[in-house]
Amino acid sequence: CTDTQASNYDASATEDDGSCTYPAPMVNLFYSEYAEGSSNNKYFEIYNPSSEAVNLSDYAFNNCSNDCNDWEYSTSFATGAVISAGGTYTVCHGSFAGEQSLCDELRTLYHNGNDAQGLVYVPTGEVLDVIGDTIGSAEYWSVAGVSSGTKDHTLVRKCSVEQGNTDWTASAGTDADDSEWIVLDNNDWSDLGLHTTPCPAVILGCMDATASNYNSSATQDDGSCEYLGCTDNTAENYDPIALTDDGSCVYPPAPMVNLFYSEYAEGSSNNKYFEIYNPSSEAVNLSDYAFNNCSNDCNDWEYSTSFATGAVISAGGTYTVCHGSFAGEQSLCDELRTLYHNGNDAQGLVYVPTGEVLDVIGDTIGSAEYWSVAGVSSGTKDHTLVRKCSVEQGNTDWTASAGTDADDSEWIVLDNNDWSDLGSHTTPCEVEPSTVSVAFSVDMNSLDQPSADYDNVVINGTWNGWQ
Repeated sequence: CTDTQASNYDASATEDDGSCTYPAPMVNLFYSEYAEGSSNNKYFEIYNPSSEAVNLSDYAFNNCSNDCNDWEYSTSFATGAVISAGGTYTVCHGSFAGEQSLCDELRTLYHNGNDAQGLVYVPTGEVLDVIGDTIGSAEYWSVAGVSSGTKDHTLVRKCSVEQGNTDWTASAGTDADDSEWIVLDNNDWSDLGLHTTPCPAVILGCMDATASNYNSSATQDDGSCEYLGCTDNTAENYDPIALTDDGSCVYPPAPMVNLFYSEYAEGSSNNKYFEIYNPSSEAVNLSDYAFNNCSNDCNDWEYSTSFATGAVISAGGTYTVCHGSFAGEQSLCDELRTLYHNGNDAQGLVYVPTGEVLDVIGDTIGSAEYWSVAGVSSGTKDHTLVRKCSVEQGNTDWTASAGTDADDSEWIVLDNNDWSDLGSHTTPCEVEPSTVSVAFSVDMNSLDQPSADYDNVVINGTWNGWQ
């Protein structure tokens, strides 16, 4: 090779044989990580910021030991070493205790915190980057304000650094803000094998995965996290960090109230309803209650149906569920839905948390087609049943509840489509006023006028508290 610009120029050659090789243009490779840990836990990592792979045969790393004042050694990378575009190349000590699979090259390294390192482009001798300096002014170098930062620490280049810096004083900086380096603890190799530059765009957002507005793309939390949950501290699933209630609150069931059927109608066509009564002094949320059904005189409950969402029965009040096609006054119905009972379908009122049946109409023993009530044959079909005012709680013994005649039954049987009592119920029974007869006599001679002049006499006075 007779070309003086070639890497293999031969000054003694008289004829060029076409064998000339040329160095690739210099790429601003730089140190992206440096570790001086315990024992032989040492490595350095370089980064290729270009879009092309770089053959490291044109590069070397220099060393200046014990805070010397000039480069002492220049070492080539391993034969065939290549650093990929946007990639790293790590040289580790052969006894490195970390994950050696992340090391591209193993060899003996001597740096001990006061040994300057330099990355060099061999064809021109240009130094691209340094760790430490060769001015013999310090035993160990401080980095980012950390005393002796180059000893017993790992240094990671900030993502904002996009090329090397031969001014070590400026590179090391005086604090965490102006330094090009992040100082990690001794033997912290968590960043080994990767480097990011330039810095990713800052994406502000909520970075808490438990928040309702979590942003998986966010790189910086902006304090905007919102937490949906149950904000009622009386609920079983109260969430103290929730800011907005999402309707998920779950409450322990309220104590059971002895609700009971106060009216039942099985009329013509779809004129069906049932009415329940709350004998207590508190409103009752019906979410804890359901009504069961056993069709065609079956022998076990077949269906359990919840009341409408938000259904409440007031203290001393009634709640009526009517068929959607009920021909009566629907304004007296609290809920409209399809009802299927036809006189031989047992009904049961249930407290859901325990499964306790509070009251029944009909039974599940498969013993009758239609049930007689108060001595009325097939009383549950084509009739309206009204609970007597003397009944103050449900009865799961249907035989006793239905009775054998008008006296021992808990029910009054009305004619077909008689809904005159719908929407109200009275219990206990009202006390009728008593009539008291009092015998007395009047001395008519004591009156101002003869008795013959009086058509009526009104006696005003008090007797035993009565006026």
